[in-house]
Amino acid sequence: ATNLYAWGLIGHHAYIKNATNYDSATETSTMTSSGFCPNIVGGFGFGFDVMFLNHISIPVEFGFLGEFPYNQSVGFVFGSGIRYRF
Repeated sequence: ATNLYAWGLIGHHAYIKNATNYDSATETSTMTSSGFCPNIVGGFGFGFDVMFLNHISIPVEFGFLGEFPYNQSVGFVFGSGIRYRF
């Protein structure tokens, strides 16, 4: 059996932005931090799920995923896997 489904995602991704500068005259490097950068991640798409032997399922998903306000980006995503269903 094959099932078609829609999916949605909302999440959080954060990092501390650091910059490293190397001074060749003194052969020293300094690292500066520009602070905490929290991002919101969101996406949507569709997928289908193929069943084998009534228990083994292989989902295949396609969609779009975006991240903002820092490092704003939107891109195409693909995912797949294998799972055992009882």
